[in-house]
Amino acid sequence: MEKEVLERLEKMERELDRYHSRAEIENLMAHYELMQNQKNMAFHPMDFAMETSDVSVQIADGKPYIGPEGIKELFCGLYNIPNYEGILLLHYLTNPAIEVAGDGKTAKGLWYCPGMETTPKGDGDAEALWIFGTMGIDFIKEDGQWKIWHMVLCNDFVVRAGVCYQAGPVDEVDPTREEFGTPTLERIVHDPQYNWGDDFPFMPKPYQSFCDAVSYGPEGNPYTPYYLDKEEQS
Repeated sequence: MEKEVLERLEKMERELDRYHSRAEIENLMAHYELMQNQKNMAFHPMDFAMETSDVSVQIADGKPYIGPEGIKELFCGLYNIPNYEGILLLHYLTNPAIEVAGDGKTAKGLWYCPGMETTPKGDGDAEALWIFGTMGIDFIKEDGQWKIWHMVLCNDFVVRAGVCYQAGPVDEVDPTREEFGTPTLERIVHDPQYNWGDDFPFMPKPYQSFCDAVSYGPEGNPYTPYYLDKEEQS
């Protein structure tokens, strides 16, 4: 009887920890998005696992930024714009799906991210974009705190405001590829063309422990079209 009670208590403690972990991850992501919308991207590294060598960010099919120095290069370099006057950033996180690993060491999260950006063109005019996509993230604990480990942001579409979406070119280059550069490993991360569905970023499922092959990092398995059998891709 005593053994059964202890096992039930241990299970309750694990479930309570998972519940608190989910709330901590939601607050972490709220901080990340708030810093972006306030154009304080130079503070983003504080939300990442900067003590982990393979911490990474990949935006669309652009270059993946890997390692603590890569994170600084992206957020403190590329995003470090001296003058933000005339720039509007509005991005949101919706439909959170968070799974904490059974061992409590890692977690996965998926958010849909509708938003818009406006940037000055230098001639007194500005360019405004509607940007909708999905953000998949692996989380890991550092010093007892949840941090972003691997992040991938895949755009479903990027549309210039005031321009008919239907009239746009089918094979238009994703503006993020132009902004973030060609990756060392050339591959399709997510293909929204013709509205074909693919399984990346995938919906996180309950899992016991982390596996590189099923992650949102560079070692993961992006672009899994819905029309291919899973066995064909293994």
